[in-house]
Amino acid sequence: MKKNSLNKQIIIRRLSQISLALVLIAALASLLWHSQEQSKEMRAQQEESMAAILKQQLALAATMGLKLNDQQQLQWLAQTLSESPLINGVWIHRSDGTLMAESTVQTEQPTLMLAAEIRQDKLLGYLRLRLNQDVFVQPIVEIQKQQQEWQRWSLLLAGLIGILLARALSQKRAKYQLRDLLNKYRSKERNEQQEASDSA
Repeated sequence: MKKNSLNKQIIIRRLSQISLALVLIAALASLLWHSQEQSKEMRAQQEESMAAILKQQLALAATMGLKLNDQQQLQWLAQTLSESPLINGVWIHRSDGTLMAESTVQTEQPTLMLAAEIRQDKLLGYLRLRLNQDVFVQPIVEIQKQQQEWQRWSLLLAGLIGILLARALSQKRAKYQLRDLLNKYRSKERNEQQEASDSA
Protein backbone atom coordinates (compact mmCIF):
# COMPACT_ATOMS: atom_id res chain seq x y z
CA MET A 1 0.00 0.00 0.00
CA LYS A 2 2.86 2.32 0.92
CA LYS A 3 4.62 1.44 -2.33
CA ASN A 4 1.54 2.36 -4.34
CA SER A 5 1.37 5.68 -2.53
CA LEU A 6 5.03 6.39 -3.29
CA ASN A 7 4.61 5.40 -6.94
CA LYS A 8 1.61 7.70 -7.23
CA GLN A 9 3.64 10.57 -5.77
CA ILE A 10 6.45 9.95 -8.27
CA ILE A 11 4.01 9.77 -11.21
CA ILE A 12 2.40 13.06 -10.18
CA ARG A 13 5.81 14.72 -9.93
CA ARG A 14 6.80 13.40 -13.35
CA LEU A 15 3.59 14.68 -14.90
CA SER A 16 4.17 18.08 -13.28
CA GLN A 17 7.69 18.12 -14.69
CA ILE A 18 6.45 17.27 -18.21
CA SER A 19 3.72 19.92 -17.97
CA LEU A 20 6.27 22.55 -16.95
CA ALA A 21 8.52 21.57 -19.86
CA LEU A 22 5.60 21.84 -22.30
CA VAL A 23 4.69 25.27 -20.94
CA LEU A 24 8.30 26.42 -21.41
CA ILE A 25 8.36 25.08 -24.98
CA ALA A 26 5.07 26.83 -25.80
CA ALA A 27 6.35 30.10 -24.33
CA LEU A 28 9.58 29.87 -26.34
CA ALA A 29 7.66 29.08 -29.54
CA SER A 30 5.50 32.15 -28.94
CA LEU A 31 8.58 34.33 -28.39
CA LEU A 32 10.16 32.98 -31.58
CA TRP A 33 7.01 33.74 -33.59
CA HIS A 34 6.83 37.30 -32.25
CA SER A 35 10.54 37.72 -33.00
CA GLN A 36 10.00 36.67 -36.63
CA GLU A 37 7.08 39.08 -36.99
CA GLN A 38 9.21 41.91 -35.61
CA SER A 39 11.97 40.98 -38.07
CA LYS A 40 9.52 41.27 -40.97
CA GLU A 41 8.39 44.70 -39.80
CA MET A 42 11.99 45.79 -39.32
CA ARG A 43 12.87 44.60 -42.83
CA ALA A 44 10.03 46.64 -44.35
CA GLN A 45 11.15 49.72 -42.40
CA GLN A 46 14.78 49.24 -43.48
CA GLU A 47 13.72 48.90 -47.12
CA GLU A 48 11.73 52.13 -46.90
CA SER A 49 14.66 53.94 -45.26
CA MET A 50 17.16 52.71 -47.86
CA ALA A 51 14.81 53.66 -50.70
CA ALA A 52 14.32 57.15 -49.26
CA ILE A 53 18.08 57.70 -48.89
CA LEU A 54 18.76 56.41 -52.40
CA LYS A 55 16.09 58.64 -53.97
CA GLN A 56 17.35 61.67 -52.07
CA GLN A 57 20.98 61.17 -53.10
CA LEU A 58 20.27 60.48 -56.77
CA ALA A 59 17.76 63.32 -57.03
CA LEU A 60 20.43 65.63 -55.63
CA ALA A 61 22.86 64.40 -58.31
CA ALA A 62 20.35 65.31 -61.04
CA THR A 63 19.50 68.73 -59.61
CA MET A 64 22.24 70.75 -61.33
CA GLY A 65 21.60 69.20 -64.75
CA LEU A 66 17.90 70.03 -64.57
CA LYS A 67 18.57 73.53 -63.28
CA LEU A 68 20.92 74.22 -66.21
CA ASN A 69 18.68 72.26 -68.60
CA ASP A 70 21.81 70.31 -69.57
CA GLN A 71 20.52 67.21 -71.34
CA GLN A 72 24.03 65.87 -72.04
CA GLN A 73 24.96 65.94 -68.36
CA LEU A 74 21.68 64.26 -67.40
CA GLN A 75 22.16 61.53 -70.02
CA TRP A 76 25.68 60.87 -68.73
CA LEU A 77 24.29 60.61 -65.19
CA ALA A 78 21.55 58.20 -66.27
CA GLN A 79 24.01 55.93 -68.12
CA THR A 80 26.46 55.98 -65.21
CA LEU A 81 23.75 55.04 -62.74
CA SER A 82 22.45 52.18 -64.90
CA GLU A 83 25.92 50.59 -64.91
CA SER A 84 25.42 49.74 -61.23
CA PRO A 85 24.20 46.18 -60.49
CA LEU A 86 21.54 47.79 -58.30
CA ILE A 87 19.97 50.01 -60.98
CA ASN A 88 18.72 48.76 -64.34
CA GLY A 89 16.61 51.72 -65.39
CA VAL A 90 16.83 55.52 -64.99
CA TRP A 91 14.44 58.19 -66.31
CA ILE A 92 14.85 61.91 -65.67
CA HIS A 93 12.00 64.30 -66.55
CA ARG A 94 11.58 68.05 -66.37
CA SER A 95 8.77 69.49 -64.29
CA ASP A 96 6.53 69.70 -67.39
CA GLY A 97 6.99 65.96 -67.99
CA THR A 98 9.53 66.22 -70.83
CA LEU A 99 11.94 63.27 -70.81
CA MET A 100 15.48 64.65 -70.55
CA ALA A 101 17.47 61.42 -70.15
CA GLU A 102 17.00 57.70 -69.87
CA SER A 103 19.09 54.57 -69.66
CA THR A 104 17.76 51.04 -69.30
CA VAL A 105 19.20 47.55 -69.03
CA GLN A 106 17.15 44.51 -70.03
CA THR A 107 16.63 42.11 -67.16
CA GLU A 108 14.38 39.19 -66.23
CA GLN A 109 15.01 39.58 -62.52
CA PRO A 110 12.34 41.03 -60.19
CA THR A 111 12.44 44.81 -60.08
CA LEU A 112 11.37 47.61 -57.79
CA MET A 113 10.24 51.03 -59.04
CA LEU A 114 11.05 54.25 -57.17
CA ALA A 115 10.10 57.81 -58.01
CA ALA A 116 11.22 61.10 -56.49
CA GLU A 117 10.66 64.79 -57.04
CA ILE A 118 13.73 66.91 -57.75
CA ARG A 119 13.50 70.28 -56.02
CA GLN A 120 15.65 73.31 -55.32
CA ASP A 121 13.45 76.14 -54.10
CA LYS A 122 10.92 74.91 -56.64
CA LEU A 123 10.02 71.75 -58.54
CA LEU A 124 12.68 71.08 -61.21
CA GLY A 125 11.65 67.63 -62.37
CA TYR A 126 11.23 63.99 -61.55
CA LEU A 127 13.48 60.97 -61.22
CA ARG A 128 12.31 57.40 -61.79
CA LEU A 129 14.45 54.40 -60.94
CA ARG A 130 14.06 50.70 -61.66
CA LEU A 131 16.05 48.65 -59.16
CA ASN A 132 17.19 45.06 -59.08
CA GLN A 133 15.10 43.89 -56.14
CA ASP A 134 17.42 41.01 -55.20
CA VAL A 135 20.47 43.29 -55.02
CA PHE A 136 18.50 45.97 -53.16
CA VAL A 137 17.27 43.67 -50.37
CA GLN A 138 20.37 41.45 -50.13
CA PRO A 139 22.16 43.45 -47.36
CA ILE A 140 18.92 43.65 -45.36
CA VAL A 141 18.26 39.92 -45.79
CA GLU A 142 21.79 39.05 -44.63
CA ILE A 143 21.44 41.17 -41.49
CA GLN A 144 17.99 39.72 -40.84
CA LYS A 145 19.29 36.15 -41.19
CA GLN A 146 22.06 36.82 -38.69
CA GLN A 147 19.59 38.37 -36.23
CA GLN A 148 17.15 35.47 -36.60
CA GLU A 149 19.92 32.91 -36.16
CA TRP A 150 21.14 34.64 -33.00
CA GLN A 151 17.59 34.92 -31.64
CA ARG A 152 16.85 31.28 -32.44
CA TRP A 153 19.94 30.00 -30.65
CA SER A 154 19.33 32.33 -27.71
CA LEU A 155 15.77 31.08 -27.30
CA LEU A 156 16.80 27.43 -27.66
CA LEU A 157 19.56 27.89 -25.11
CA ALA A 158 17.18 29.65 -22.70
CA GLY A 159 14.65 26.85 -23.16
CA LEU A 160 17.24 24.15 -22.55
CA ILE A 161 18.47 25.89 -19.40
CA GLY A 162 14.88 26.29 -18.18
CA ILE A 163 14.04 22.63 -18.78
CA LEU A 164 17.25 21.40 -17.14
CA LEU A 165 16.70 23.72 -14.18
CA ALA A 166 13.10 22.58 -13.79
CA ARG A 167 14.21 18.97 -14.00
CA ALA A 168 16.98 19.47 -11.45
CA LEU A 169 14.65 21.24 -9.03
CA SER A 170 11.98 18.59 -9.56
CA GLN A 171 14.43 15.75 -8.92
CA LYS A 172 15.86 17.47 -5.86
CA ARG A 173 12.39 18.09 -4.47
CA ALA A 174 11.40 14.51 -5.26
CA LYS A 175 14.40 13.19 -3.31
CA TYR A 176 13.53 15.32 -0.30
CA GLN A 177 9.89 14.28 -0.43
CA LEU A 178 10.79 10.62 -0.88
CA ARG A 179 13.20 10.80 2.05
CA ASP A 180 10.55 12.46 4.21
CA LEU A 181 8.00 9.82 3.29
CA LEU A 182 10.45 7.02 4.07
CA ASN A 183 11.37 8.62 7.38
CA LYS A 184 7.70 8.92 8.30
CA TYR A 185 7.09 5.33 7.25
CA ARG A 186 10.05 4.06 9.31
CA SER A 187 9.04 6.20 12.27
CA LYS A 188 5.53 4.79 12.10
CA GLU A 189 6.90 1.25 11.92
CA ARG A 190 9.10 1.87 14.95
CA ASN A 191 6.17 3.29 16.87
CA GLU A 192 4.03 0.30 15.98
CA GLN A 193 6.82 -2.07 17.02
CA GLN A 194 7.29 -0.14 20.24
CA GLU A 195 3.57 -0.29 20.99
CA ALA A 196 3.54 -4.02 20.25
CA SER A 197 6.53 -4.53 22.53
CA ASP A 198 4.91 -2.51 25.32
CA SER A 199 1.69 -4.52 24.99
CA ALA A 200 3.61 -7.76 25.28
